[in-house]
Order: sequence, then structure tokens, then C-alpha cells
Amino acid sequence: MEAIFRQAKEEQVKADQAFEEEQQAEKTLTADKLNLEYNLDSNGVITSVLDSKPRRQSRKKSDTVANGAKTSKRLVTGSMVRVVSGTFAEFVGSLKKLNRKTGKATVGFTLFGKESLVELDAKDIVLETK
Repeated sequence: MEAIFRQAKEEQVKADQAFEEEQQAEKTLTADKLNLEYNLDSNGVITSVLDSKPRRQSRKKSDTVANGAKTSKRLVTGSMVRVVSGTFAEFVGSLKKLNRKTGKATVGFTLFGKESLVELDAKDIVLETK
């Protein structure tokens, strides 16, 4: 019985260490992204200083976002579209309405054998190439 408790405790300690390492990694990523520098005072107090010169962001866009911007002009009612982000990501459906003024698109998906209409942002859909 003690061996089981000892093993469970060891597994819990390993899980806690992995969690702490993950949290540290997220903090460093956030600090790098926000250009923050952390300084430790003599009193043990951590202070953060925002870098005065912002870092340059990459000019390369993700393929799906770039394709969405390029193909939005070719979207016409009745065309097959693929959702690239959001709740319905990777779903394929038929474009029913496109309101370029508001940036909204109504797409029909076949779910459980019945067509369901969903209103999405036009930037979240791209023309289906298949």
C-alpha cells in the first residue's frame, strides 16, 4: 500500500515540476513578446521595464490569412468555402450570403443530415480549392 502512495506522490511531484516549467516558459515568451525586462532589486522585488524601442514584427503572414485576403474578392454566392478559424474551423460549406459592408458571410453546413446556416466573419473563410 505504501508503495502505491509513494508512486502516486512521485507522479504528482513530476506533474507539478512539468507545470512549473511550462509556466516559466510562458512567462519568458510573454516577456519576449512584450519587450519587457525583469530586474531583481536588492530587496528581492522584481521590477519590469518596458523596452523603449519596439521589436520589429515579422512581415510574413500566415498562408491562411494571406489566402483569405486575396480570395475574398472572388467569393460569390453558391461557391464552396472552407472555414479557417473559429468554432467551425476546417468545415466546408456553401456560401449563401456575403455582406462586404459588414464583413459577414452566411455559410450553409450540412450537420446531422440537415443544412444549418451560420453567420461568420468573411475573414474567417476562404474559397475551397478542391
